Amino acid sequence: MAPRYQDLQELLLRHQPAMVHYAGHSGVDGIVVEGEDGYAHAIPPAALEELFAIVRGSVRCVVLNACLTMGQALAIGSHVPCVVGMSRLVPDHVAIIFAAGFYRAVAEGKSVTAAFRLGRNRLALCGLDVRGPVLIDQFGEAENVFITG
Repeated sequence: MAPRYQDLQELLLRHQPAMVHYAGHSGVDGIVVEGEDGYAHAIPPAALEELFAIVRGSVRCVVLNACLTMGQALAIGSHVPCVVGMSRLVPDHVAIIFAAGFYRAVAEGKSVTAAFRLGRNRLALCGLDVRGPVLIDQFGEAENVFITG
């Protein structure tokens, strides 16, 4: 099921997650979610930034695993300690390989910094371009952020 924009506030408020992961599509107008009409709609970057500013307490890390999400990642990064964005077009298989390395490390108790580095290393081990994923750590906390379940 595709995420719907009307679900975002409710899910973040109800579950108060430490980590938020977006996998899907994006464009210059923002990440793409399903609208009430069943069609794809971009969430304006300013609205996404405001949402994370409001719910900032519990969220420690956001992963925007979609093409060209650096602008949104930088904006969210002013409210959330660790944000991963993609600086370029990222084919689906590259996004999946990065996420597999990242979340394996998170599951093993590694910091967000270590998880990010292991995600990029997994790309390198596969002979893929590692320049897509970028870690935004505006508060200098990523080395000390651990996501536990």
